[in-house]
Amino acid sequence: MIRLLGTVLIHFLLLLVLMRWLSGFFLTGRLWEIGLLAVLFTFINRGLRPIMTMLLTPFYYLTFGILGVAINGGVFLILDFYSKNITISSYQSLLYAALALGATNLVLEILP
Repeated sequence: MIRLLGTVLIHFLLLLVLMRWLSGFFLTGRLWEIGLLAVLFTFINRGLRPIMTMLLTPFYYLTFGILGVAINGGVFLILDFYSKNITISSYQSLLYAALALGATNLVLEILP
């Protein structure tokens, strides 16, 4: 339970950092609404991402892991589609956000 709360907090901070540093990545709403967005983001990232990765494992190895960036981008696109509080206006911002999510997931997998 504590690990899940820590993951939500790290995803919350990731969303705030991306909003601050990427010109095409916008978050709107109050802080608690962004917190709920981080909960939804964690649910999508922990629930759908492993399923997509499992189904696409052969292609993941064929592309030497680049498909992982596409899956992370898909997580952000799903979040953008279902939430009115996030807007990703360029593919460059989507790519950088996907790379940042990949680095964040790597750190979260390494931590106990």
